[in-house]
Amino acid sequence: MAEPLLSFGFLVNKYFHEAAYFKNISKAAKKLNMKCIMFRPLDVQFANGTLTGFTFNLTSNKWERSTFQLPHYIYDRCFYGKDAASIQNKKAVQKLKIQQNVSFLGYGFPDKWKQYKTLKTDPFIYQYLPETEYFHHPDQVYTFLQSYEECILKPIHGSSGKGVLVIKKEKETLFLYFFIGANQRIVRLKHFNQLKPFLAKRQVDSYILQRLLPLKDKQQRPFDLRILFQKNEFGQWIMQGKGIRIGQKHTYVSNLSKGGSVVSLEQWEKDIPRQRLNHIYNKIEQLAHHLPQKIEKNFAPLFELGVDIGIDLQNETIWILDINSKPGRNVVLKTDPARKTVLYEAPVRYARYLQHSLQTGVEINDLSN
Repeated sequence: MAEPLLSFGFLVNKYFHEAAYFKNISKAAKKLNMKCIMFRPLDVQFANGTLTGFTFNLTSNKWERSTFQLPHYIYDRCFYGKDAASIQNKKAVQKLKIQQNVSFLGYGFPDKWKQYKTLKTDPFIYQYLPETEYFHHPDQVYTFLQSYEECILKPIHGSSGKGVLVIKKEKETLFLYFFIGANQRIVRLKHFNQLKPFLAKRQVDSYILQRLLPLKDKQQRPFDLRILFQKNEFGQWIMQGKGIRIGQKHTYVSNLSKGGSVVSLEQWEKDIPRQRLNHIYNKIEQLAHHLPQKIEKNFAPLFELGVDIGIDLQNETIWILDINSKPGRNVVLKTDPARKTVLYEAPVRYARYLQHSLQTGVEINDLSN
């Protein structure tokens, strides 16, 4: 007897955001007897539990608009800014999360500062966290520059390298590095007081302050390791893939949106001594084995994680630079294209796992141990 038809919601800020991804998820869902719906938070009519959205017709190869009941499972791919629409969307999503008979694959993350405060209480994770402060006064920057001569400010709600400000002190001169679009800008200042107007905006927008770590290669390009974790059809965390992101020469972020590129670990490691690599890889393997479970233990249920790991080749140390609960897939698709089918099927297979757990009251991974 066939399993009952389940509905799978793909929640987006704008129609057709990640449309190709949704199209491929729709194909995977059909094999598992699931119907996919793409919709926005404000499309939901909470009074009667319906929404107006799009489904992809695999026969006609076209998007079709219609009215649907709220889906059983929702894959949240919404990203928020500070605009009025984002605020409205966020409120609607919070309301969706408390609806009966609706489950989210993942319930998201708090901001970077709340992440840090929570994760630093775990002794295992704390050893990989850079020294971090909540930025509230220019004097903090002055103190960091006296100690390290370099520091970085990151927006607590930021992603893709947006809003990052790097400050370097060389003798009595200060240099500011920041991006406008995909292009880095540099400002030279003679006095610390000239820096304060730049810092004032960061005080208003909420930033964290960190020491700038030595995370560049021999060509003076910033780089990091991106690992994509997802849960499989047994509710178990697995590593879907990993790759090295390399930024532009003499910049300070490796994000693809800022001109970065992706290479495989095999390509990246060619010019690095094997003994040094083995020591670093052992640390990365240990971190990757424990990190997803430890993160989820401290936050709401999750389905996927993108973890950016900084590698200090000189000191053979690693650092957790960023953790994202709504990661992209480009790093995996570029380094291991053969895994694309697995990536497209993962969300709906995990939804099937949640449905099985709901029906039986027993988690599948409990049965497999």
